[in-house]
Amino acid sequence: MAENEEKKVDQRKKRRKIKIRRFIILLITAAVIAFIVLNWAWISPVAILQRIQAAKSGAGLVTNYPTDIAGKEIAGISGFGSGGILVSDSGCYLLRTDNTIYYQYAMASTTASIGDKAALVYEKGGNKFQYFNTEGRVFEQESVEKILRMAVSKNGSYALLTAPSEYSSKLTIYSVTHTELFSQLFETPNVPRIAMNNNAKYCAVMVLETVDGQLCSQLSIYDTGLQDPVFTQSYAGLLALEMKYCDDGGLVIIFDRAAIRLNAKNEIIWQFNFDGLAAFAIAYDGTVGLLSDDSEGIGCTIKVYDTEGELWSAQVSRQAKGLSVRNGRAAYIADGKIMLLDETGQSAGITVCTLDTYGTAFGDKFIALVGKDKITRVLISEMNGG
Repeated sequence: MAENEEKKVDQRKKRRKIKIRRFIILLITAAVIAFIVLNWAWISPVAILQRIQAAKSGAGLVTNYPTDIAGKEIAGISGFGSGGILVSDSGCYLLRTDNTIYYQYAMASTTASIGDKAALVYEKGGNKFQYFNTEGRVFEQESVEKILRMAVSKNGSYALLTAPSEYSSKLTIYSVTHTELFSQLFETPNVPRIAMNNNAKYCAVMVLETVDGQLCSQLSIYDTGLQDPVFTQSYAGLLALEMKYCDDGGLVIIFDRAAIRLNAKNEIIWQFNFDGLAAFAIAYDGTVGLLSDDSEGIGCTIKVYDTEGELWSAQVSRQAKGLSVRNGRAAYIADGKIMLLDETGQSAGITVCTLDTYGTAFGDKFIALVGKDKITRVLISEMNGG
């Protein structure tokens, strides 16, 4: 009997040890999974490859605000990750809370395609292009054919629209390792806009045509695993000014007289028609801002949309410029001041800027300001309440 009791006790101890080991293994496994999920943007194969490429490409020059840009032609400014990015004819600036990082290059007809956390700077009509992420310059390449347009995806893939001849266009999509994923030839040079979604599964192409004597924008959306478009739509009498995919997979198209949002199933969620569009802004969180001049030319109206429709509208009693949006908020310039409006369209901050300030870019904690000769920034927490 005593021996049986001892065996039972030993068995209970063994089972307890096994349970403890299993619990520890599960705990460690959960911790490892949590670490991978939380740090995937840093430790993913794509991120590691891009850091290796960036190291080869060289470090940028760190400068404090205000940053001198005298004599430079600005090709684009936008929010970029948690900060911003400014592209000029001779270099690219990554805008951070405390400083900027400058990467020099030499390009003619500099153009930029700016995504949420990746950007392409290229020579329109030329052959050179460079790829940037929020950490810096990743690589530089040259295209065999002349570049018409480019687009960039969040996963590191990029689209190249080139001109094989005077009368045609070719779209080629490459992975982060420069492997060709998809190509499509268009028997027209009139392809004013292209866009890719976050994982490069879908690419939207806008072709400009004339149908019965009327201008027509023809939208085709391609699944990059197939050759034929999975969705087509014609927009008669409208000229596409911008086209971007948002983080939820929806597509925003800004035309000269209308703004349209499609969801991930290519269904129209909202459409707004307008006259006198003075400025617009699209954020990858789905916020869209439209600034329209009043018919009298004295004031203007700012309308902000989210993924579902109009979020708010605000009347401005004077001319405004430099519109940028982020998470339902908007910033603009008027009468030598930067104005910040919150998610309901109410004043959330005001600060003075120089009269030559003409552009803004929303970061998480600051708004970058672009003037004729310099880049400055204002911390949102330090803006005076409206």
